[in-house]
Amino acid sequence: MADASGTTPRAGWYPDALDSSQLRWWNGVAWTADVRSRSPLPTELAAAHTVTTGDAPTRARTRREVREQYTASEILDDEHARLPAANLGTARPYGTVQALVPPWQHTVAAVQPEMSVAQHYVPMSSIMNVSPAATIIVPGNAQSISVWLIALSPIWLSALSAVIGFIVVTLVGVSLPSIALWAAAVVPVFFLARMDVAALRLQRYQNPASAWWVFLAILGYLIARAVKVGRRGIAPILVYLVMFLGVVAVSVATALSPAVVPTPHITAVANTVPLTAAERVAQLTVAGSQTELMKQLNNNGGINVGTVTCKPFQSTDAASTTTCTAQLDGIGFTITLLTSPDDLYNAFGISSEQLTPN
Repeated sequence: MADASGTTPRAGWYPDALDSSQLRWWNGVAWTADVRSRSPLPTELAAAHTVTTGDAPTRARTRREVREQYTASEILDDEHARLPAANLGTARPYGTVQALVPPWQHTVAAVQPEMSVAQHYVPMSSIMNVSPAATIIVPGNAQSISVWLIALSPIWLSALSAVIGFIVVTLVGVSLPSIALWAAAVVPVFFLARMDVAALRLQRYQNPASAWWVFLAILGYLIARAVKVGRRGIAPILVYLVMFLGVVAVSVATALSPAVVPTPHITAVANTVPLTAAERVAQLTVAGSQTELMKQLNNNGGINVGTVTCKPFQSTDAASTTTCTAQLDGIGFTITLLTSPDDLYNAFGISSEQLTPN
């Protein structure tokens, strides 16, 4: 910094080019980071002084020399501008701080007319090592429709896999391998994750989790997401775990429960001719009951009858029973036969209530 005469000003407090309400310390070579507010000079210190330097003979300095060497701020400063007692001379009133500021220091343009204030600030900031304050970005909402669909994916993915498997079996006649069902299920989740990442970026999350975590594990994506967004990402993880455990519980219960087998509807078909005593006795034998039972089952349309095996009746009296096993529509059933002496057309009777899946 040089004045209009080309000389470098002495160390002292000068108006800050960046803030007119404060003063900045010039150490004689460069600006420093020290600043202070501008305040009027107390009346008891508002005076000029006679100053000596080195071994030069003592003389009274001119008003201009005193003003260039000391400003009113230097006299007030305890750290930088405390004047030695030997240098105090005859006091002359100078007035306020504004009156003592060198005229060439009032504005930056007076010192360096070719430089703007913004240009002048660059070397000063580098000397002071002042860096601009970091911009604080506050993220917004961490939840999106996509992430909640991912959290509920155990339910709708199970249904989607079942539908795809049923369609393929119906149309092609073969079952899809597990890897194909997994791929068909994870692809829509991947696109949901991509949509969720885009939503997080719109909410000012700078580095959300990658959607490719889905191919490793859906839960893995939700965990990586929670690491990025903080505790706001815990709720989707909890919902996913509840849904997943629920689907697993239902699957295990279904696998362990006995299969529900539909019972064929059996109706006894009466013979058109009454039985003789010999025919009644023949139907109550093992061979006769098997033959008659197979005929009765075949007469009930819509049932695919396989092998039939019967045990002998305990007796030919009324209410005597025996059991037979038969393959109906590929499922084994146990059929209970009950003698009916009062029936003129059948030696025994059967009904749907007497069929039990094996």
